[in-house]
Amino acid sequence: MVIITLSISTQGYEIEELEKARFGTLQQYLHPNTVDTLSDLELVWDRSAGPGDTPFNWGRIEKNPGEYDWSEVDEYVKWCNENKKLPIAMIFPYAEWDQISCYGGYYEKMPCNLTAYKEFVKKLVERYDGDGIDDMPGLVYPIKYWEVMNEVTPRHWGGQILSFFNGTAEEYFTILKTTYEAIKEADPEAKVLNAGIADMTIGNESGVIECKDFYSKIFELGGADYFDIANIHWMYNLEEFKKFLASHNVTKPIWITEADFIYNYTAGGVMKSPEEAVIDVIRCFEIGAEKITGIGAPVEECYLGMPMCYAFKTMVEKLNYFEYMEKISDNCYKFVNDNRITYVIWNSSLPEEIKTNLSNMVAVDVYGNFVEIEDDFVDGLVYISTKEKIEVDLSKVPEVNRSYEEALAGRFGAGGTGSIDFATMVEAGVTWKRITISIENYNQSEMDLFIKAAEKAGMILHVILDVSSKIDLDQFVEKVSQIVERYDGDGINDMPGLKYPVKHYEIFNEFEPNTAPWTDWSYDNYEEYYRAAYQSIKEACSDCQVAPSSFVDVNYEFLNFLKEREIEFDFLSYHSYTDYLNVDELMGVLKELGFENKPIWLTESQFGGMEEKLNRSEGEVAYAMVKSYVYALAKGIEKVEPSEWETHENYSEGLKWSCLIDENGNKRNAFYAYKTLIDEIDGFESAAIVSLGDLNIVKFTVGGKDVIVAWGTGVLGDVLSGKYNVTGMYGNSLGVKNANEIILDEELIYLE
Repeated sequence: MVIITLSISTQGYEIEELEKARFGTLQQYLHPNTVDTLSDLELVWDRSAGPGDTPFNWGRIEKNPGEYDWSEVDEYVKWCNENKKLPIAMIFPYAEWDQISCYGGYYEKMPCNLTAYKEFVKKLVERYDGDGIDDMPGLVYPIKYWEVMNEVTPRHWGGQILSFFNGTAEEYFTILKTTYEAIKEADPEAKVLNAGIADMTIGNESGVIECKDFYSKIFELGGADYFDIANIHWMYNLEEFKKFLASHNVTKPIWITEADFIYNYTAGGVMKSPEEAVIDVIRCFEIGAEKITGIGAPVEECYLGMPMCYAFKTMVEKLNYFEYMEKISDNCYKFVNDNRITYVIWNSSLPEEIKTNLSNMVAVDVYGNFVEIEDDFVDGLVYISTKEKIEVDLSKVPEVNRSYEEALAGRFGAGGTGSIDFATMVEAGVTWKRITISIENYNQSEMDLFIKAAEKAGMILHVILDVSSKIDLDQFVEKVSQIVERYDGDGINDMPGLKYPVKHYEIFNEFEPNTAPWTDWSYDNYEEYYRAAYQSIKEACSDCQVAPSSFVDVNYEFLNFLKEREIEFDFLSYHSYTDYLNVDELMGVLKELGFENKPIWLTESQFGGMEEKLNRSEGEVAYAMVKSYVYALAKGIEKVEPSEWETHENYSEGLKWSCLIDENGNKRNAFYAYKTLIDEIDGFESAAIVSLGDLNIVKFTVGGKDVIVAWGTGVLGDVLSGKYNVTGMYGNSLGVKNANEIILDEELIYLE
């Protein structure tokens, strides 16, 4: 039987975006607790530590001459793909059969047969370079960074002499040159790192001298021509390493691939204070480190809830994707990226450029707690960031040639007012979007801009008319009428150039009497305002569709209020934040109340948590979202959409984890899963549930053809028969297979 395994489409995260990350850590694949503990951080880079744990050691793949076993490496690369990690692949030139051939045993010396070793390296790089030639099946992110061994000079630490290589500088030069040439022959775009250097300043004096002599000899032989990135270990080595490179006229980007974030080894290995740990990292970036990819993540400290954990997480969240930095003073540094500017300042007076803009900034302490800056002096360490502006840039909105009718027929939306990443919305294929208009603060020019952006993107707006206080009823009605008339497309007082009229309105958002923000509202008040708004909308636009306030989960009290008061409405706006969206219960209540024929729109949904983030991976969030949407649509929900599209700093942790685009503009797994769902079933004419339980199957008719969505656990042949084109949850083709060959294990696929 063929087991269909979960894999991410080659449409996945752009590798160029992932490569911008500044931080990584060691051996995440071997230590899943690291990933679980730090799952909310984008520690993109992953690296092994030596020949015993790297899957890229020659003899672990070519176990006998000419016999290649890629299974271990494939599993590691698949794991990296699924978790959006980029390997710094550490190659070691050791194969027992090769070592025995000239040394009589396994001694971690230079290869006996360099020709065979070079051939191995070329095959290795070719399999994972992503050029479409002899690639690993299902490869998503190619491997573009290769490290030639690790710590090849003897390390004189604690009275011991440690090494991963028994050889001379001349022999390492030969290995470096041979490996570099093989890598570049297979993939000219790949980057090569020298073996990480550990003894530039620490250890006993003879060890430091030996290390410098070793690499001086390599540079004299021309070794600088055979690596692209200069690789150093330990932050305290960086300054001396940079001087050493300069003394040999070597100019390369510098990466720290093993780093001492938690402990100060120059002071006997004592634990640093959280402030000291962060400042050390900042100093390294100032000196010239481009990345710190092997930072010593405080996994145990996070497990125990220690302060160092929160300092680490805050630092990574704030600095991981900076584009450049500036030194403002000895105790203040400025980090800049596309979205914001972040200052890191400690025990210092505020510079003028912060003071003059402080009202537009937000500050957190070293642990990520919000703080108020009350005077011109900062005690301790704080991050001060510019507030994220949610503004639409019309020039960045892609143009989509889609008719109003085509957009109207779409089933999928893109979140609320904070969602402005129209480029990724267009890429996903959504045709609907919500926006909230505050009646008291209505800004016509801002609304016009939003309408133009949505029209350019081929999207229709669904507008929530909301209030933040109980304003005068006549003023409320007048403003509602003005808004509806401007955007109804009837040719009377319309917005100039209006292409897509706004025909769908919702009166208030999540109204709940006598609870914030409706503390002074009763159902009687709501009924008065709703009826007035409904009449005003219908008078201005008779074919506009009106919904009462959205409601969260199965709010029987609110739905019964609509029934008892005989409130007129055209559709319902529903919010749910749980798997499968409580759809069955909702449908039962609507039938009981006589609303079973009313269209229902799911206008908010979250699968990563609410205030708190759920303990779910990105893949699990995506899976929960897609299966819930499929089930909801099959049960009669007309349209679905997430609460928000992209993450913003003011969102709760649960909402952040639910968004399809992360804080840095990167697409999460949920984006690709949503895009695939839209590609597969948007515009469907009918849906039928075939099977529910461990194995769930829904058949959609799309353009006269059947598209089957299957998820859960089981053998499809138990329910279906015949051959199908199989597509994974992220759009990856899984080929043509018989139903009885397809075994699902808590995953979702499409069949045609």
